[in-house]
Amino acid sequence: MEPYTLFKYLPCQYAEAVIKKEKLLFRNLSYFRQYEDRLRDDPIEGIHVDSPEKGLTITNLTQGFSITGNFSFLNSIDQNRVFIFCLSKKYSIELYDEFSSDTCIVINNPRHFFARCHRAVMKLENRGIIDKKGLLHRSVDYYKFHLAVERSVKDPLNLPFFKASNFSHQEEYRLVFGYPGAFVLTERIIDNDAFDFSADIRNGLPKMHLLTIGNIEDIAEIRTRS
Repeated sequence: MEPYTLFKYLPCQYAEAVIKKEKLLFRNLSYFRQYEDRLRDDPIEGIHVDSPEKGLTITNLTQGFSITGNFSFLNSIDQNRVFIFCLSKKYSIELYDEFSSDTCIVINNPRHFFARCHRAVMKLENRGIIDKKGLLHRSVDYYKFHLAVERSVKDPLNLPFFKASNFSHQEEYRLVFGYPGAFVLTERIIDNDAFDFSADIRNGLPKMHLLTIGNIEDIAEIRTRS
């Protein structure tokens, strides 16, 4: 179900650019994996982690042996080629602080907002710039690594919408698109005691994409923190 209202927290100098200059700043998942802010960076953006509390037994049927240890299943997509625009379903003073913002754009008609974003993405899709999956949008699914989730972790279109449960207070709603070839599933099994995400993160290439959607003064307003 679509939300009645959405909120975008940002510094005041960027608010009018969004409202009047018609552009939304999408950033790729690699950007957020490398973002140096403990409240916003997420090293597992675009990755679902399944880490059973009691460990995991892996069996090699070809060679006939098993090994038990502290392993995790990782399902991921190309973080360099998937772009997101983050909003919240919640209005709160705490989120102003968390996002280092003094201004909030209130989107009063999300349905019209999504329609304009869809049209903008479709133009790029028709030119081969954006993947044929087009624009995806919905609420983020928050999860704990040792618990099952409702949506399939093997569907690459779900992966941009998974986030660890420690972010759940943000009540995030996302808009997502990818460049061609972005939504290909990669499956890995890692040893939690030996695997280091840092090298994987450093290999990412942070990028941004400005999406031109048209003036939204008729469906949005700027609210200043009081």
